[in-house]
Amino acid sequence: MGLSQADINALFPEEELEVQEPLTPEPPPPATPTPPVARTNDVRRILHLNVPLTVVLVERDMPIEYILSMRVGTIIEFDVSFDSELRLFVANQPIGTGHAVKVAESFGIRLTKTLAVEDRIKALGS
Repeated sequence: MGLSQADINALFPEEELEVQEPLTPEPPPPATPTPPVARTNDVRRILHLNVPLTVVLVERDMPIEYILSMRVGTIIEFDVSFDSELRLFVANQPIGTGHAVKVAESFGIRLTKTLAVEDRIKALGS
């Protein structure tokens, strides 16, 4: 299911998106097209839903024996630099990367790469 430019524009009405004219004519619509208004309304209906957002610094496999021997104060070393890019997931689907930042007294992520809007929407449906 592909989204039309109108569907994407409806998701971000305050942003001005540059629309380029297609180089080739669009194929004829399917035999039973879904009215664009209905598709836009379907997308708008889900915009208020909350989904899990996860930031991952690093992952590692460990023997169960080591995990069971952990105590308070145990240090676990990872083969990654402290300033490495973090991976951003929405609903367990990767959608971008970025660097850790301090926001007041909290942790945040400054995005350096993100999927296109259509790809992020597809990731939510996976």
